[in-house]
Amino acid sequence: MTMIKEIAVDLESVFSSGEYKLIRSEFTPAGQNGTLYELSLPDTPDNAVALYEYPGSAPMRTLGGHIPQENVSLQVMVRHKSATKALEWAKRITKYLITINGKELSGVYYMMVESKTSAPTDLGPDSNNRRRFTCNFSVAKNWSPDA
Repeated sequence: MTMIKEIAVDLESVFSSGEYKLIRSEFTPAGQNGTLYELSLPDTPDNAVALYEYPGSAPMRTLGGHIPQENVSLQVMVRHKSATKALEWAKRITKYLITINGKELSGVYYMMVESKTSAPTDLGPDSNNRRRFTCNFSVAKNWSPDA
């Protein structure tokens, strides 16, 4: 499992009901769209969240050359028809993610998830006038098993 999948599984369980419900796209019935996407953000639905992984700092080394953890970066992209709702969704996800300290997700130990900015960044509207916000995080975790 990859970091993106580990985070997606966790977010789906935490945001499993209410106005900000997240449904992983790979588990939706035929003809229905999810609201949580991994490594892409399709044009539909209007209201959706995408997770992206990109390089972080170099891995930490210990004596003897063992590399016990990886340092990666996570980007969360939120898109919604309402700017207010997009910002609120981004803030709720950020507030949750930064509590992942010393926690296992799908059997992988996460030392820390830290926001790189003090608030979500407004990217403005897309070509369909839906508002977009992004949040970026530094993640220190044990290595994920191969997918």
